Amino acid sequence: MYCKNCYYMFEEKTKRCPNCYSKNIKEIEPNDPVFLIECNFFNGETLRTNLEELKIPYILRQKMGTAYNMGLGLGGGPWGERYRFFVPYCELERCRELADLVVVPEDECDDPQDETEF
Repeated sequence: MYCKNCYYMFEEKTKRCPNCYSKNIKEIEPNDPVFLIECNFFNGETLRTNLEELKIPYILRQKMGTAYNMGLGLGGGPWGERYRFFVPYCELERCRELADLVVVPEDECDDPQDETEF
Protein backbone atom coordinates (compact mmCIF):
# COMPACT_ATOMS: atom_id res chain seq x y z
CA MET A 1 0.00 0.00 0.00
CA TYR A 2 1.00 3.62 -0.45
CA CYS A 3 0.18 6.94 1.22
CA LYS A 4 -0.31 9.82 -1.20
CA ASN A 5 0.10 12.27 1.65
CA CYS A 6 3.59 11.35 2.98
CA TYR A 7 4.83 8.99 0.19
CA TYR A 8 5.21 6.11 2.65
CA MET A 9 5.08 2.48 1.46
CA PHE A 10 3.74 -0.21 3.75
CA GLU A 11 2.76 -3.86 3.56
CA GLU A 12 -0.40 -4.18 5.62
CA LYS A 13 -3.83 -3.30 4.27
CA THR A 14 -5.27 -0.65 6.56
CA LYS A 15 -7.60 2.30 6.28
CA ARG A 16 -4.94 4.75 7.51
CA CYS A 17 -1.26 5.28 6.83
CA PRO A 18 0.82 3.92 9.73
CA ASN A 19 3.26 6.83 9.27
CA CYS A 20 1.02 9.94 9.11
CA TYR A 21 -2.44 8.44 9.77
CA SER A 22 -3.87 9.86 6.56
CA LYS A 23 -6.79 8.07 4.88
CA ASN A 24 -5.34 9.00 1.49
CA ILE A 25 -3.93 5.53 0.70
CA LYS A 26 -3.95 3.36 -2.42
CA GLU A 27 -2.05 0.63 -4.24
CA ILE A 28 1.38 1.86 -5.29
CA GLU A 29 2.01 2.68 -8.97
CA PRO A 30 5.33 2.87 -10.85
CA ASN A 31 5.60 6.69 -10.90
CA ASP A 32 4.52 7.30 -7.31
CA PRO A 33 7.27 9.09 -5.35
CA VAL A 34 8.69 7.04 -2.46
CA PHE A 35 11.26 7.78 0.22
CA LEU A 36 14.86 7.03 -0.78
CA ILE A 37 17.15 8.50 1.89
CA GLU A 38 17.70 11.26 4.41
CA CYS A 39 21.21 12.67 4.54
CA ASN A 40 23.25 15.75 5.38
CA PHE A 41 23.74 18.70 3.04
CA PHE A 42 27.05 17.53 1.59
CA ASN A 43 25.85 14.01 0.77
CA GLY A 44 22.60 15.49 -0.49
CA GLU A 45 24.31 17.76 -2.97
CA THR A 46 26.37 14.85 -4.31
CA LEU A 47 23.28 12.66 -4.68
CA ARG A 48 21.29 15.49 -6.27
CA THR A 49 24.01 16.03 -8.89
CA ASN A 50 24.11 12.32 -9.73
CA LEU A 51 20.31 12.02 -10.00
CA GLU A 52 20.24 15.00 -12.34
CA GLU A 53 23.06 13.61 -14.50
CA LEU A 54 21.12 10.32 -14.82
CA LYS A 55 17.91 12.29 -15.51
CA ILE A 56 16.10 10.56 -12.65
CA PRO A 57 13.27 12.73 -11.34
CA TYR A 58 13.21 13.35 -7.59
CA ILE A 59 11.52 15.38 -4.89
CA LEU A 60 13.80 17.03 -2.37
CA ARG A 61 12.57 18.20 1.01
CA GLN A 62 15.03 20.19 3.06
CA LYS A 63 14.91 20.77 6.80
CA MET A 64 17.21 22.27 9.36
CA GLY A 65 18.96 19.94 11.78
CA THR A 66 18.77 19.58 15.55
CA ALA A 67 21.09 22.47 16.44
CA TYR A 68 18.88 24.89 14.51
CA ASN A 69 15.67 23.48 15.99
CA MET A 70 17.07 23.86 19.52
CA GLY A 71 17.58 27.59 18.96
CA LEU A 72 21.32 27.19 18.42
CA GLY A 73 21.21 28.52 14.87
CA LEU A 74 24.71 28.46 13.46
CA GLY A 75 24.30 31.71 11.56
CA GLY A 76 23.20 30.03 8.37
CA GLY A 77 25.13 27.64 6.23
CA PRO A 78 24.62 24.00 5.35
CA TRP A 79 25.99 22.29 8.47
CA GLY A 80 22.68 21.45 10.12
CA GLU A 81 20.66 21.05 6.95
CA ARG A 82 19.07 17.66 6.18
CA TYR A 83 17.89 16.46 2.77
CA ARG A 84 15.09 13.93 2.26
CA PHE A 85 14.91 12.44 -1.24
CA PHE A 86 11.87 10.85 -2.86
CA VAL A 87 12.11 9.07 -6.23
CA PRO A 88 9.64 7.25 -8.49
CA TYR A 89 8.85 3.76 -7.22
CA CYS A 90 9.98 2.27 -10.54
CA GLU A 91 13.46 3.81 -10.01
CA LEU A 92 13.80 2.93 -6.31
CA GLU A 93 16.25 0.01 -6.60
CA ARG A 94 18.46 1.85 -9.08
CA CYS A 95 18.48 4.91 -6.81
CA ARG A 96 19.31 2.82 -3.73
CA GLU A 97 22.34 1.44 -5.56
CA LEU A 98 23.38 4.98 -6.50
CA ALA A 99 22.91 6.24 -2.94
CA ASP A 100 25.03 3.35 -1.64
CA LEU A 101 27.81 4.48 -3.98
CA VAL A 102 27.78 8.23 -3.44
CA VAL A 103 26.48 8.85 0.08
CA VAL A 104 29.17 8.59 2.76
CA PRO A 105 27.69 7.16 5.98
CA GLU A 106 27.58 10.00 8.47
CA ASP A 107 29.46 8.05 11.13
CA GLU A 108 32.36 7.76 8.65
CA CYS A 109 32.65 11.48 7.90
CA ASP A 110 33.92 12.60 11.28
CA ASP A 111 35.88 15.80 11.71
CA PRO A 112 39.53 15.10 10.79
CA GLN A 113 40.63 17.29 13.70
CA ASP A 114 39.22 14.63 16.04
CA GLU A 115 41.89 12.20 14.83
CA THR A 116 44.94 14.29 15.66
CA GLU A 117 47.75 12.05 16.88
CA PHE A 118 50.13 13.18 19.62
